Amino acid sequence: MLSKRISKLLLTGAVVGGMAGVANAGLNIDVRATGVNGAPLGAGQTSKLIPVAAAGDVVSFDIFAVVTGTNATLTDDKILSVSGSFRSTGALLGTLAADYVRSVEEPPFSGYDAPGASVGLQQDLDGDGDLDVGSLNDGAAANFWAARFILTSGQSAGVGINGRRIGFGTFTVGAGGGQTVVNFVGRSAATAANYFQDNVTVAEASQDGALGITILGGTLPDPATLSLAGLAGLALGRRRRA
Repeated sequence: MLSKRISKLLLTGAVVGGMAGVANAGLNIDVRATGVNGAPLGAGQTSKLIPVAAAGDVVSFDIFAVVTGTNATLTDDKILSVSGSFRSTGALLGTLAADYVRSVEEPPFSGYDAPGASVGLQQDLDGDGDLDVGSLNDGAAANFWAARFILTSGQSAGVGINGRRIGFGTFTVGAGGGQTVVNFVGRSAATAANYFQDNVTVAEASQDGALGITILGGTLPDPATLSLAGLAGLALGRRRRA
């Protein structure tokens, strides 16, 4: 079980990360851990921290779009489409895979599988020897992960409803040690992100996720190590692509 000190560090990091996301842009693509090896999150695990991971472990996560509006209305902030990459950054290597939410007929549900949606290409984007998802060529849509709503009306994704789930993925732990941070990396293209903010259509480059998921290999770290991991995740969230 995590100590109260570690739990406090996690809570502080999550709050600061959330504030950074609100301040940076109208749309934040937020990755949230949901389980390990097919089981729900357990003691000491949160949507932003998996404190102990061994080679072969599979960390599952959801991909949420969160639109920050400027008024009190919850229904006029919507997500239409977004594209970008997913990377793991750190000494702990592994394999990323991503997908998008699909439409179903029974019961009827509209997903993010319109033409142009893509699971992205698995390839090493940062030269560390493991597999990320996406592309380095911002000028072409090919190979990026992309989620596109099946209808042109969009779907509510405001802060008040905690965003909209538009995709999901996994990180399979591989070789190496220490830690890694899994996060969304924006695509610098004028129409990479399309959404409604206060019922006004916005088309812009997609931005890096405000706060990624920190995954630590080996045994439970001491509080000092955990604090550094949280700061590293926050720093990555603040980075923006040139």
